[in-house]
Amino acid sequence: RDPMLVGHSMGGVVARIALADGKGRIARAVQLGAPNAGSFAPVLALRGVYPTVRKLAALDLRHDAEDLARIVFRSLPSLHELLPDAALTGGPDLFDPSNWPDDGLRPDPDMLAEAAAARNRWPDADPRCLHIVGTRQETVTQAERRGGQFRFRYTNDGDGTVPLALARVPGSKTWFVAETHGGLPNNGKVIAAVVDLLRDGATKRLPGSHRIRSRAGRTVPESVLRRVAPHKVRWQDLSPDARRRLLEPVVSPEFHGAV
Repeated sequence: RDPMLVGHSMGGVVARIALADGKGRIARAVQLGAPNAGSFAPVLALRGVYPTVRKLAALDLRHDAEDLARIVFRSLPSLHELLPDAALTGGPDLFDPSNWPDDGLRPDPDMLAEAAAARNRWPDADPRCLHIVGTRQETVTQAERRGGQFRFRYTNDGDGTVPLALARVPGSKTWFVAETHGGLPNNGKVIAAVVDLLRDGATKRLPGSHRIRSRAGRTVPESVLRRVAPHKVRWQDLSPDARRRLLEPVVSPEFHGAV
């Protein structure tokens, strides 16, 4: 029997590409919160202001978040490939280096060009590719450059990591659930829906339509995001919950402090 794939986040994009490259040997793929047209999370990471990056830097006794962005994240091709599609967000084309602040965190132009070429090779909609996306979570859905920094627009039109506009692939079947990006694989209703989708290619457990209701939200400059996790934190001082959620974009009280 032909195999079926389930992929969360970037794994969902990998499953979609594998489905197209599998020469018909893969029966079906189910995506969970896949950034099919990118996300602003890579932008935040490359600027050193993504909450997870700030937390990791707080645990690193030698480097700050900007060091990690410059040394690590600017070297990851896959992160560049996941930059948001400007045609869907109405913002600047972030595959163009001139649209980034002119500082030491600006991505390498060659890496951006290679990432853009790779994105152009991503497959179009496939009826065998089914997607469950999270909604109603505060998510960065737009960015604009102001002087030497970005200003990020937060709305509830996403799962906290991937905006709805960048998750959906026109022509693909999609279902919706009020859930965070990291919570999708652990949501019982989502798990049951995945079983339905793998078995039947459809599910009635989740709605198959969703309308973006409002653009209301808040705009936050980088300078404010750089105040997150301002002090070094010892691993042994973290609560079990903080350790468990270290890689999630949630900043627990242990990482807060006077700025």
